[in-house]
Amino acid sequence: MAEAGARRRSALADTYVPGIHGLPRAGGPQVRFAERAGLAIVQVEADAANAEAVVGRLRDAFGVAAPEAANTSRGGGEARLIWSGPWRWLAVEPERRDLEAHLAAALAGTAAAVVDLSHGRGVIRMGGHESRYVLAKGCGLNVHPRVLHAGLCAQTALFHVDVLIDCADDEPAFDIYAPRSLMLSLWQSLRRAAAEYGYRVL
Repeated sequence: MAEAGARRRSALADTYVPGIHGLPRAGGPQVRFAERAGLAIVQVEADAANAEAVVGRLRDAFGVAAPEAANTSRGGGEARLIWSGPWRWLAVEPERRDLEAHLAAALAGTAAAVVDLSHGRGVIRMGGHESRYVLAKGCGLNVHPRVLHAGLCAQTALFHVDVLIDCADDEPAFDIYAPRSLMLSLWQSLRRAAAEYGYRVL
């Protein structure tokens, strides 16, 4: 967690310009972007032998039931658990406490691995009518709403950057998690892909 009073500098700080960009249609921008800054992102990993205990304690400590099916996610606006591998999840919430320490204490004795990834990940939320077309330009996933809908997530390469895409709701809204070191490249590619539809940066 960032030190008290300190704010982690955004990887997009020099290029994130709110407003309307690209070539908006008559109905206005068809894609929206917002950087989700100030998030705590902690990875929790169990193994088959202790998974049941970890799942139970994680639910009690975080308030969200861990999704056990591959490529699924659960939670609301404040807290979300995202499947990222067998018995491995990302716990995500607004950064207001030392989430790593909180979960490590809750999972003590289960041999679960708890690692803070907040400093090494960035998150861009993309929504709007044409947002699925922007995704389709950069990755090989089937992004049709029957296939990628709320409560599902996927790990893929998006414009040559390894990302985790969480479909947070069917509006649609996609949270795109990427390595901090590649956020600028991804951001530039997303903006280029969205330019023909017009996009709003919130």
